[in-house]
Amino acid sequence: MGQMFLGLFTENALRRPCRRRAAIVLSLFLVLGSVPPTPSAAQITLPVINGDPAEEAAWPFMVSLIGSGEDETIDMIGCGGTLVHPRFVMTAAHCVSGDSGVLLPGQLEVIAGKTKLSSPNGIRMGVNQVIVHPDYDPERFSPLADIALVRLVESIELPTVSLVGPADGNLTTPGTEAIVLGWGLSDPDFSIWPVFPDNLQQATIPILSNDECAGTHGLFFHQDAMLCAGIKASGPDAGDGVSDCYGDSGGPLLVQDGTEWKQAGIVVTGPTECISHKFVGIYTRVSQYREWLDSTLDVVSRARRTLAELLPAARKLERTRSRSARKSVRELLRELKDLSLAFEAEISETLPRFTAKNVRALVRSIRRARLRKAARLIGEMLQEA
Repeated sequence: MGQMFLGLFTENALRRPCRRRAAIVLSLFLVLGSVPPTPSAAQITLPVINGDPAEEAAWPFMVSLIGSGEDETIDMIGCGGTLVHPRFVMTAAHCVSGDSGVLLPGQLEVIAGKTKLSSPNGIRMGVNQVIVHPDYDPERFSPLADIALVRLVESIELPTVSLVGPADGNLTTPGTEAIVLGWGLSDPDFSIWPVFPDNLQQATIPILSNDECAGTHGLFFHQDAMLCAGIKASGPDAGDGVSDCYGDSGGPLLVQDGTEWKQAGIVVTGPTECISHKFVGIYTRVSQYREWLDSTLDVVSRARRTLAELLPAARKLERTRSRSARKSVRELLRELKDLSLAFEAEISETLPRFTAKNVRALVRSIRRARLRKAARLIGEMLQEA
């Protein structure tokens, strides 16, 4: 049984503000016995307490992250996510990061199209890229930019969730009712073994004001990058609070815009107890990161931008031969190859000459310092349909 937890807990979990989380991790280690050191995967973090089972197919964009080869019916994987593009899942950065850095794509899989994890239906999909926001730093006292994208090996033909943008401030005003989703722990007071629900759970919680969040969470809370929501318990020993809990990280906080649900937050950390009478959960404020999300998800714009940057970078390399110039060219070439392999069909609808074959020819020209030929190829590949 210990093998199931490999890579799912990190030392960072013991340093994060949620101390009860650390106690659960240590309890599990004691139950399971020693766990040999391996590259870390998702931290187990915040499931929905005092929520209700979601109706079948009510939230088709909701997915679960799991370690490669693990049993999807035993949900101790610690993280959820949402389909924001047929090829991309959005989640929390700490779900795909550990002490040794960002997870390798081969360490992670995505479960989609399920409300009950035990259902034989649904899709299990591999990952070929993990993209963590460049400003995320797990060592900060209050980690900002706790947001990441996971690129799937193939498109998933399921509905995607719309995202709250900078102009949608009215959707997250204090008192707005929001829905949090997750397969995380639904009973935080387990005695020996934690029980994770088979059925996706949901709960309706109010969004709190920035002042109230700052008043309870102090310097940990950054209003530009975070929002908080939940219902505090009525007393220290009361069990009537409503919040996310261990296992819900990476999942969505949803708000309603007319008849449409939009994602306003990502579960990143919760109260010191899942049904605390002092604290509520904190969420990454999605609208703060829309520019990064949009630029990453818009693969045509990424292809244009990379092509436009490549020739000047190659010319600089020809002049200076510096380490930074070599690194810049290598990264641009890698990005072009990744885009052509993963999104050739999608990009070529707008840029017909952006093919894997032409990208390979461009890479050869750059490596052989044939910059005139490279310039011609770039010009051709930038021509629109």
